[in-house]
Amino acid sequence: MSKGSLRLLAICGMIAPIWFILMWIVSGAMYTGYNHVTQYISELGAVRSPVAWFFNPLGLGVYGLLIIAFSYGLYRGIKESLVGPALLGISGVGIILTGIFPMPLPAHNLAFLILAISVILSCFTLPVCFKKDEHWKNLQNYTLLTGVLALIFLFLLLLGSSIGIGGLIQRIWGAILWIWMLVLAVRLYRV
Repeated sequence: MSKGSLRLLAICGMIAPIWFILMWIVSGAMYTGYNHVTQYISELGAVRSPVAWFFNPLGLGVYGLLIIAFSYGLYRGIKESLVGPALLGISGVGIILTGIFPMPLPAHNLAFLILAISVILSCFTLPVCFKKDEHWKNLQNYTLLTGVLALIFLFLLLLGSSIGIGGLIQRIWGAILWIWMLVLAVRLYRV
C-alpha cells in the first residue's frame, strides 16, 4: 500500500471522532429539550427522535464507515496485525447497526454490545502487534490502559441511567476511546 493511501486511512481515523462529536452536538442542538448529561447519544437516533433522519445516516453511518476505513489502515500499517484492527472494524459495523436498528428496538442493544465489546477487545489485542513493531511499541501500555478505562466506564455506563447521568458517562467512555483513536491515527499517519 502506498504511503499516500495509508495517510488517507489515517486521516479517516483522525476525522472519525471529531466528526461524531460534531454530529451529536449539532443533533442535540436541533432536538428541543435534549440533555447531553442525562440522555444517551443513541436517543438522538431513536425511533421517535425528531433528528433521527439526520443523526443516523450522517452521525452513525459516516462515523462507522470512517472507523472501518481507519481499521483497514491499521491492518496495513502495523506489522503482523489482523485481530486488533479487525475488532476495531467490527466496532465500526456495530456503530452503523445502531443507526439501522435505533432505540428502542432490541437489535439496537445488541449492536451497541457488538461495538463496545469489539472496540475494548481491540485495546487488549493491538498491544500484542505493537510489541513486534518499533513504530508502535511505545503505545502498548497506553492502549492497555485505554482498554481498562473503557471497560470500567462501560460498567458505569450500564449503571448510568439509574443515577441520572447516563449521557455524561457515555460521553466520558467515548472520549477515552476517541482520544486513543486520534493518537493511533496520528501515529499511523507518521509511519
